[in-house]
Amino acid sequence: MRHMTTHHQQGITLARLAVAWAQDPHLRALAALMVASQAGQNMIFARWRGGSVIP
Repeated sequence: MRHMTTHHQQGITLARLAVAWAQDPHLRALAALMVASQAGQNMIFARWRGGSVIP
């Protein structure tokens, strides 16, 4: 799970760039959903590990 957290964090970083810079509103909406989904999954992973949540 530790590696999935890193993988998701990288995806969140890229998706936030898409939210900020994409011209297509559908792409911005999809990227925002990706941020929310992967951030939520990272919180679940942190709870499984009994550790802190990566912001």
